[in-house]
Amino acid sequence: GVGYIDTAMDFVWPNRHVDTRAGTVVFVTTDGLIDQIGGPKEIAFGKRRVREALRASRELPTAALSQAVLDAHLAWQGHNRRRDDLTYFCFRVR
Repeated sequence: GVGYIDTAMDFVWPNRHVDTRAGTVVFVTTDGLIDQIGGPKEIAFGKRRVREALRASRELPTAALSQAVLDAHLAWQGHNRRRDDLTYFCFRVR
């Protein structure tokens, strides 16, 4: 994790190279999206629901895709208090 108290100040984060093709959507999020409690059983939104929201809207422009994920998340959250930061971004490789 980034920013945890047990992460050494001089820790060097490795660079990674990921090959992608044109049209690939890259979606990066904090755990606040995944860990949000909600739904009828008041359980975490989870990675599966994030993937489902992304797949359902993958043909949309990235701004609309991002909004679709947020809408799904807020619908899931319902009346529950937000537990953590909610930070994410996405882009489509050209």
